[in-house]
Amino acid sequence: FVLALREGLSLQEVPLEEAAQAFLGLLAVHRFLKVLEATP
Repeated sequence: FVLALREGLSLQEVPLEEAAQAFLGLLAVHRFLKVLEATP
């Protein structure tokens, strides 16, 4: 489930597979940016 706090409270069910893929994609971007940050 995703909990959104905008002009009130909203709860929405999200398919686990899609949420996992989105998380892994964002994790890859985060790691890439960390490498760029460490490169002189």
